[in-house]
Amino acid sequence: MLTTFVYGIVQAGGVKKVYDVSKRFGRLDFFNFNPDPFQRHSFWLLVSNTAFQWLFVYGAAQGSFQRYVSMPTFRKAQLALGLNVPILLLMALISNLTGLILFANYATCDPILTGDIEKIDEILPFFLDDKMGHINGIAGLFFASLFAGGLRYSDV
Repeated sequence: MLTTFVYGIVQAGGVKKVYDVSKRFGRLDFFNFNPDPFQRHSFWLLVSNTAFQWLFVYGAAQGSFQRYVSMPTFRKAQLALGLNVPILLLMALISNLTGLILFANYATCDPILTGDIEKIDEILPFFLDDKMGHINGIAGLFFASLFAGGLRYSDV
């Protein structure tokens, strides 16, 4: 993610350019408090969905429960869970900013409309191939991280 993050900023023309493109196309609407549940991105929808998602991962998943039970005290289990929060927030921030960076790189040339990809889910692999394909080992790094992520959540 960090490799894509840094290289994407450089390819887009810098942080200011990413911000300007995101702002111009309306991607930075943080304070949308519309209670309509059918709106794609609103503050309430994102907060509630994120809360339920992480409640499952950290509260009901077998792997997480086994980690808590294996701690010697309840306090240490709480500490271990609390240490996840800053890392989780950092990962979420980098993931969201990477999305804005990818958008800034393709804001004026939609790969779906050009037929380069079929679904928006393919944008990250397309970016890696399109903009970073000349870097030796980038495909291997991408697939290694995919498999590592798959192994991590195989118990969820």
